[in-house]
Amino acid sequence: MDEDREKSEEETPFEPFVVTTELDLHGLYPEQAKPMLEEFLRNAGEKGYPEVKIIHGNGRSAMKRMVLELLDGHPRVESFRDAWDSSSGWGATMVRVRPERRQ
Repeated sequence: MDEDREKSEEETPFEPFVVTTELDLHGLYPEQAKPMLEEFLRNAGEKGYPEVKIIHGNGRSAMKRMVLELLDGHPRVESFRDAWDSSSGWGATMVRVRPERRQ
């Protein structure tokens, strides 16, 4: 039983997290953040959040570039913009989330 538990923990690409309307990517590399961002968007759509904030840091960083590239054309994303009107300034992006379609 402990072997199964250890195996499943090793297969998890990142720690589970509580879904909120904000994802802070500080301290991560883009390759670490990408699957987290994908999961975050999926969960936000499932939860019906109309808008979420992704904090990626200021400047023209590789992290911000990865975030914007992922958001562009993503099926869960209606639109996105710099969060210039919030306390995060240019270091965050606001995303209008497309809700999950129920069948």
